[in-house]
Amino acid sequence: MKALDTDPVSRWRVLGLAASIAMLTAGSLTACAPASDRCLPAPLAASPAEVRPGESLTVESQAVECDLGYEDGATYSVVVISSSGEKSEEVDVPVERDGSFSTDVVVPESFPDGHASVVVSGSAYDDCGDDSGSCAAYTIEVMIES
Repeated sequence: MKALDTDPVSRWRVLGLAASIAMLTAGSLTACAPASDRCLPAPLAASPAEVRPGESLTVESQAVECDLGYEDGATYSVVVISSSGEKSEEVDVPVERDGSFSTDVVVPESFPDGHASVVVSGSAYDDCGDDSGSCAAYTIEVMIES
């Protein structure tokens, strides 16, 4: 068996492996990685998942165990946006300090069939904390069916 430094094929394999490890390590250290200590609201729930135009749906989120930093009197704004861009009436809803809330939103009679997004504004998801413009949205999808 030849020594590693005299076998050109083995040398290229080792260099390729080293380059791959270096790229993976560098990729895991980028500033795009989420902060593990950031407190975010719990996922949204919407029921029913399929709703008819003119009916209401309930949008809610459970409590979280971390401190969201919300004061008494905090509110979210909730709106349903159709696939064509039409919006429901915006509903302002009180939010508990633990991030929990529940509200009903009426889907307008004029909404077309298809996917729609329930968008919640005023949460920690709106606070990017940087100038990258890459904020996550606090949303959940529902289906509009007449």
